[in-house]
Amino acid sequence: MGEVDFDVASHEMLRGDEAPFSAVCFHAQQCVEKYLKALLVHHAVDFPKTHDLEVLFGMVPNASGLKLAIADLNLLSSYAVEGRYPGDWELPNREEADAALAIARTARDAARKCLPKESLA
Repeated sequence: MGEVDFDVASHEMLRGDEAPFSAVCFHAQQCVEKYLKALLVHHAVDFPKTHDLEVLFGMVPNASGLKLAIADLNLLSSYAVEGRYPGDWELPNREEADAALAIARTARDAARKCLPKESLA
């Protein structure tokens, strides 16, 4: 399922300045969340219902070999919830969406290397 979110975010960015940047950022976060949860399932680790990528990453066993930057995960985590509620949150711009998608691509590629090939179908 993380692959679907990655595909949606990537496809929407092809729209250029017409892209829904908040949706791109949301799907980038969802991509990483789902890959982290896939790793946790693969390693038989129970995890809470959370969108906090740092929490999920912290639960991934070191033996998996997954290396990600906490600052990147925290940036993406903000896109999972802030946009759902009214407040002082501003819509992401193109630069932020590009950065979110780049983080998702890096995390996705790293997670896929840690998962068995048969689970990537």
